[in-house]
Amino acid sequence: MNFESRYLKRYFKTNSQLKMQKISTSNISLFFLLIIFLTSCEGMSIANGTVNDLSSNKPLDSVLCKVIETGSQQFTDSNGKYYLEGPFGPCFNKCKDMTVEFSKIGYKTKTVSNPRNGIIYLEK
Repeated sequence: MNFESRYLKRYFKTNSQLKMQKISTSNISLFFLLIIFLTSCEGMSIANGTVNDLSSNKPLDSVLCKVIETGSQQFTDSNGKYYLEGPFGPCFNKCKDMTVEFSKIGYKTKTVSNPRNGIIYLEK
């Protein structure tokens, strides 16, 4: 083997070595993308349920349901049902919660953090 071929083997990688380097680089990139995805809180959370009167336990229509973080709002239907979307709930300690304010004329306003498929009771 002459000097030139020994020099080329030492300083230039073979084709299989290049493939292995590409695989390990893509694995590292995939790992970091996964870490970024798991630590981010850019998502939407859904809350739905019913708003009832505390004393009569009957559904309340036209209750204003407002997501504090986004400002989006809607009214309950004739059966007291609401459906809201807001920022993703707590995935890690520093992620925002979804805070919803329920209000109706003649009733006390109630603020609930991360309401989940349940009944909200408003009192007069």
